[in-house]
Amino acid sequence: MCMLGRLPLWKLGHYFLAQVTGSIFGSSIVYILYFQSIHAYELQVNLADRHKLAEETAAIFITRPAVHVTLSVAMLDQVFTTSLIVFAVLFIIDQRCFKTPFALQAFIIGGAIVSVGAGTGFNCGAILNPGTFRFLGYL
Repeated sequence: MCMLGRLPLWKLGHYFLAQVTGSIFGSSIVYILYFQSIHAYELQVNLADRHKLAEETAAIFITRPAVHVTLSVAMLDQVFTTSLIVFAVLFIIDQRCFKTPFALQAFIIGGAIVSVGAGTGFNCGAILNPGTFRFLGYL
């Protein structure tokens, strides 16, 4: 938003702090919602293998590559799909290019996120983590 002139540069620190605080708050809510499921799963697996438990339950909080995907392909996948969503959002909200009614912008952006996530989510999962979109504010 700063690069597009929609956010003054002096507000960038406040914006960044709000994004980080929001992602921590959102992760806390997700942990509270999944608390019982995580601990029920803990009882089913060997508690001595904490690393395996952390790996298997990490998908609740983060996008991570599937077992058949290498790290370089996973990075390319995340950069490509995030770029698709960034360009879709910029296209939808740009009134000079495409005059999308303001009342419909949220629904169209949601549809773009769902379609990109469903179409490209096989390798690393859907990129719907709000913490992933923190850099969107720096545009």
